[in-house]
Amino acid sequence: MKKKLRILILRHGMTKGNSEKRYIGKRSQEPLSKEGERLLRENASGYPSSMYLFVSPSLRAVNTARIIYPRLFSRRIVIPVFDEMDFGIFEGKNYKDLSDNATYRQWVDGGCLGMIPGGEDMESFKERVREGFSIVIDTIEKEHKELSLIHITGAEDFSPKRRLSEVTDAVIVAHGGTIMALLSSFLDQDYFSFDAACGEGYILTVTVD
Repeated sequence: MKKKLRILILRHGMTKGNSEKRYIGKRSQEPLSKEGERLLRENASGYPSSMYLFVSPSLRAVNTARIIYPRLFSRRIVIPVFDEMDFGIFEGKNYKDLSDNATYRQWVDGGCLGMIPGGEDMESFKERVREGFSIVIDTIEKEHKELSLIHITGAEDFSPKRRLSEVTDAVIVAHGGTIMALLSSFLDQDYFSFDAACGEGYILTVTVD
């Protein structure tokens, strides 16, 4: 019997590195900026309530979850594989810093798919994010669900300014890369087409067979 779930996947609030367009990845424990915290608190009432809260282990994701979902926070479930991509030698730098770096230019020219020195490649990143999503479904459904039986059939843009009143089955607080890796794995669209602003994301319609 098929069951439909509604899952909100959010990008964490803004950090200083985000505002400077730096590669803030798996290794960074950068806190939210004051502006990032302010925006989350200002819009906190616009996030829908939920039954489950899943969080990346990074400081910026954990603090975002604490601000938006204080009542659920003590019952949060940390999913380590939902951490951001490992940017290796590019970590903490932006495109200006790397403009003369031949390795960086080669990586970008290759669609950002290849192995980053000291980091990871796109397919490895997607694979671990899919593993994390399987854990989410498994937790909600209380039994193991193979990825082949999980179908994301819709991804609706979400902003807290819309102030949705619906209750979601789960909320995932993670990273921009995590969102893009997950949705491009399940939906036939380009990785970068699922870019999300800080504090925003997508409401997913998920069918579980």
